[in-house]
Amino acid sequence: MANTPITVQVYCDVFPTCPLFPFTIQTGGQTDLNDWWLSLGHNEVLGDGDITLQDPVAVLGSGSGSVDNDVNIANGADNMIQVTHSGSFPTTYDILLDTGTNSWLVYNADSTIADPDPFYKVRFNGDSGWAGVGATGYVIDMNASKRDTKRLNW
Repeated sequence: MANTPITVQVYCDVFPTCPLFPFTIQTGGQTDLNDWWLSLGHNEVLGDGDITLQDPVAVLGSGSGSVDNDVNIANGADNMIQVTHSGSFPTTYDILLDTGTNSWLVYNADSTIADPDPFYKVRFNGDSGWAGVGATGYVIDMNASKRDTKRLNW
C-alpha cells in the first residue's frame, strides 16, 4: 500500500487578478512551478469541481491494484490517496482520471481536449529494509553532521 498526494493547482500569469477562475477558487500557495498556484480554497461542495480516479492498470510487472476513487481535496490537496497492490514486484501502475472528473480541472500539456495519460504513476518495488545495515549486521558509527576543518600548512 502506498499513500500518494494529489493537489489542485491553478495557472495564473497575472496573479493575483485571475479573472477566469470561478469566484470560489482562492489561490494562495505558490508551487515550485512558475505561475502555478495551489488552490487552497478548492471546495467540491461549492462547485469547484470533482476529481475521481479509475482503478489502476499494471503497465509493468503483474498483479492487481486498487485506488481510492473519490478524491477529497482540503486546503488544495488530498495527501492520503491509497493505492494498493497484490502480486509480484516490481510493478508499476498507471493511475487514470475517471469520467466523473470535471474537465476544467484537467491540464494536459500535449492536448487541449484529452486527459493526461496517465494522470500519474505508482511503482511498487517490494519489501524494503533499513539502509546502511551491512551483510554482517553492523552499521557505520559516525556523526554525519560533524564538519571537518581542512587547513593547508605552508
